[in-house]
Amino acid sequence: GSTIEIGGVAFALRDIAAPRLSEPNGEFARAVGARLIRDAKVIPGPHRADRWGRMEGPVWARDVSGSTTTIEAMLIAAGAARVNPQSDDRAMIGALLAGEARARAGERGGWSHPAWRVRDANQETEPSYGFQIYEGVVREARRVKSRVYVNFGDDWRTDVTASARWGEFRRWRPKRAPEEFAGLRIRVRGLVTRYNGPSIEIDHPDAVEIIEPAAV
Repeated sequence: GSTIEIGGVAFALRDIAAPRLSEPNGEFARAVGARLIRDAKVIPGPHRADRWGRMEGPVWARDVSGSTTTIEAMLIAAGAARVNPQSDDRAMIGALLAGEARARAGERGGWSHPAWRVRDANQETEPSYGFQIYEGVVREARRVKSRVYVNFGDDWRTDVTASARWGEFRRWRPKRAPEEFAGLRIRVRGLVTRYNGPSIEIDHPDAVEIIEPAAV
């Protein structure tokens, strides 16, 4: 998963989702992590421990070329992890997303495996679980009581849906009504559950990327 041990110290890596050993690309990610532990030089710095005693990332290090970056960015660049926004460091997340786009375009590491493909939110028919990335044109977006629902199909009972708490949506997008997302092509990422059709809980503003700002 997204924990790595360096010099006997466990670090909880930030803003990324690395596969478990039993998941697709898990063995590859483990091998990349082992190489980073061996070759990268971690830069000492203040780290706060989480409730499990792990030091919280990001973990800054120098790579084999001497460049300063983070272990998280190295894993993303190698295609050994995907971006899973969690923190308030929007600049760091933006850099990780850019690195992920390059790795995906180059089909590096896990991006050569079909399990990591960006799924078509408008046409997806195969069941999917765990961390996934969907992209598609929003058919409808609206507020229903305390939640905002973003639907990618005509039947919300079977099609892909992303949703967020209304209070969170209003904080993230204070000048935008949910209905304005209709017709936009967006990419959304997160853990998929089966609630009617595939459902993704949007828990961070950077979990949604607007790909095409004009209606299509």
